[in-house]
Amino acid sequence: NNNNNNNNNNYNDNNQVLNQYKRRIENIYRSTNPLKISKIDGWLRKYKDNPHDLYVKICKNYGILPKSKIISNRNNNNRKKNISMKRKSFGKQYCSVYEFSSPQTDSAYLPHWMMQNLGIDEGDKVELQSQFNICKGNYCKLQPFKQEFMDKVSTIGYKSTLEHSLRHYSVLSLNQRIVVEFNHFPYHCIIKELKPANVISILGSTDLEIEFLLPPLENINQYDQNNINVNDIQQQQQQQS
Repeated sequence: NNNNNNNNNNYNDNNQVLNQYKRRIENIYRSTNPLKISKIDGWLRKYKDNPHDLYVKICKNYGILPKSKIISNRNNNNRKKNISMKRKSFGKQYCSVYEFSSPQTDSAYLPHWMMQNLGIDEGDKVELQSQFNICKGNYCKLQPFKQEFMDKVSTIGYKSTLEHSLRHYSVLSLNQRIVVEFNHFPYHCIIKELKPANVISILGSTDLEIEFLLPPLENINQYDQNNINVNDIQQQQQQQS
């Protein structure tokens, strides 16, 4: 009976861990590539012994800092008996202070996109440092996750939309993920190149030159096979590289 109970407890713990990883991965694909959500269950069955490896690979593919490994309740309770667990994110983000009005002296309110980039949850601790002498930027190269974004850029034009979206950012840094909105619909982009430095200020900037890389090829393939010539896209990407 004890063995049966232990097996049932282990099975339940493993299922809880897999469900938590499923939610993490779903959150990533909702904003980057929704067509892949239906494949998550199959991937998790393949990676059932180590779902964190799958999660880290997906995060790396989309330029997201992974959160810490999920530990089953049983293992977590055992670890808490021996050590005080502390999760630390080694990511770095740049921003300006919007206002000094937090109701608590030791609290700060961060936008959701920044929390995602840092791999932190609400209530986690962050270290704040002042950064001086950030140079004014004059060039930015973005790579969107979705081909749909590129289609809208080509038909509507990007200048006015980006000017509106970039008002939410005072500083840009290399490999940072930002959100650009078209008609109130968010599109996520990765910053692939900046000039004259890897961290630039865009406060009051009116002469920021912006270019785009094509989305990752796997995203383009799944967007609309009927309307997109994949061979042409591959040739364009080879010319860019």
